[in-house]
Amino acid sequence: MGSAEFNTLSGLFVAAVEQYSKPDAFLFKAAGKYQGLASAEAMRQVAALAQGLERLGLQRGDRVAILSENRLEWALTDYAALGLGAIDVPIYPTLLEPDIEYILRDSGAKGAVVSTETQLQKVLKVRRRLPELGFILSMDQVDFAGSGAQHWHDVVKDELDRFADPVSTFRTKALEVRPEETATLLYTSGTTGEPKGVILTHANIVSNVQACRNIFAFVPEDIGFSILPLSHVFERMLDYFYFSRGVSIAYPESPDAMPQNLLEVRPTVMAVVPRVLERIHERVMEAVRQAAAARQKMFHWTVKVCQRRLPYLLGKRTPPLALRLQHA
Repeated sequence: MGSAEFNTLSGLFVAAVEQYSKPDAFLFKAAGKYQGLASAEAMRQVAALAQGLERLGLQRGDRVAILSENRLEWALTDYAALGLGAIDVPIYPTLLEPDIEYILRDSGAKGAVVSTETQLQKVLKVRRRLPELGFILSMDQVDFAGSGAQHWHDVVKDELDRFADPVSTFRTKALEVRPEETATLLYTSGTTGEPKGVILTHANIVSNVQACRNIFAFVPEDIGFSILPLSHVFERMLDYFYFSRGVSIAYPESPDAMPQNLLEVRPTVMAVVPRVLERIHERVMEAVRQAAAARQKMFHWTVKVCQRRLPYLLGKRTPPLALRLQHA
């Protein structure tokens, strides 16, 4: 399979890592600032995690749940599971124990990967009624005493200590996955009854990724901001698309921190829904109302200049000199 060719999500990951060698394939907030994870290191961690999951009993065709907000470990867990030929089961972190228990049981999940202590406690409360759930990993370091859960990062580190280079084995397995194999089970909200699991194959999702590649001309210099839930297929498919084009993918710290994170990351592309834009607008306008009169006047003048310039940008026309000077 050439570096630019793929027909599975696991193949997409391998192809993108080999085609784009970047110091910031992923961007995440740590120690108070955004840091980059290089493509090669992402591959090492994914390969190590895949070995760890396999050691915990996850096999090809098995299901593993991901109960987490958008964050780096979500994506790495996803690629590790897919590379094994396993099936991941995303669960919205806003769900409560009854729905989580139902999804874990209905999907037959062999394990669960959770983000925080809050999410861990949800799974621990229902675990005794789920005999098939063999392991739990937590992305955050929490008190694991008596829980039987393990730290996600410890599993990765242990595997890297055992095998200095797990990449070759992982690459072979990842490229053995077939397009018709199931990639994920997505559960509906359950508003009209019990949640229903929707089966999507690698081919299903890759077809959408390829369609995006034919339409959007993003480049490795772009930065995508992953803010819609990865538990929903829309953001997830877009993140696959971003990665396939070498676009860096950044994750917000939290919904409340998103405005500040936007200033820090300065993404060139992100997918949103109307409510997200409304919330951003509300916060901006509240800050304007609290600003001094001179700053309010400057803000409204700037908005008008941008509104006059927008039609030229959309029409790919050069704005008049006076407008260009105002916008400078």
